[in-house]
Amino acid sequence: MDEAKAHPVFVKFYAPWCGHCKKLAPTWDDLADKVEKAGQTGLVSIAKVDCTADGKQTCKDYSVRGFPTLKLLYPIATEDGKGTFGEVPYKGARSIDALYKFAIEAAQNPSAYLAKAKQEEEEAAARAKVEAEKAEKEAVQNNKNAVVKTVTASNFAEFVHKEAPVTFVKFYAPWCGHCKKLAPTWEQLGEQFKDDASVTIAKSDCTVHKDLCSKHGVRGYPTLLVFVNGESSKYEGGRDLGALSDFVKGKKPAAAAA
Repeated sequence: MDEAKAHPVFVKFYAPWCGHCKKLAPTWDDLADKVEKAGQTGLVSIAKVDCTADGKQTCKDYSVRGFPTLKLLYPIATEDGKGTFGEVPYKGARSIDALYKFAIEAAQNPSAYLAKAKQEEEEAAARAKVEAEKAEKEAVQNNKNAVVKTVTASNFAEFVHKEAPVTFVKFYAPWCGHCKKLAPTWEQLGEQFKDDASVTIAKSDCTVHKDLCSKHGVRGYPTLLVFVNGESSKYEGGRDLGALSDFVKGKKPAAAAA
């Protein structure tokens, strides 16, 4: 990325086989044209790096883990005179106008743009947490009539203990696609076992109860853990209602014998 030593460069890190990359390709070319026609090539350059070819090491250096990854790289002076690059990740819409606006504004003052973006992200996260905690509190209050119980750090021991035969918990994040897909099936599972005193179907929001999820080794979403008389094991089977139901039924004899 020698070009970035002179001024900021807005880079698309991509893979040729990536569908989203292919879709973005014409817009990226249009972005380069728009920057040139606007006479802004002295402020920011538009570039791309193929992470499957000569750019493999570059992509590794910039911690690219998905495609496409869009980052503004800007020069930072160092004492040894070699210089290094700062990064401003792009997470916005992929329209020509949104990309152009970011490229110009971020290139004008990368550090200030990054600080502003971080502040906005933290404020959004704080608002989301407040809303999630509010919803969680309401869910806990409604646990008595819910077929899927909401478990938290404060009430976890109420549902998971040595005398609790089977408690099946879904640890999830509200933004997780797979979690959203599983949600209606999980409700159906809860409905199926709502009158079975030996079984509790539950869920816990890991964006609210991070410590609880961390304590139980949750590293991805959804994570399904079954607790038999307080002892946990991870569920790795199918996520259709039949498979989940059969799994719970299979745990009941083990619980009775424990």
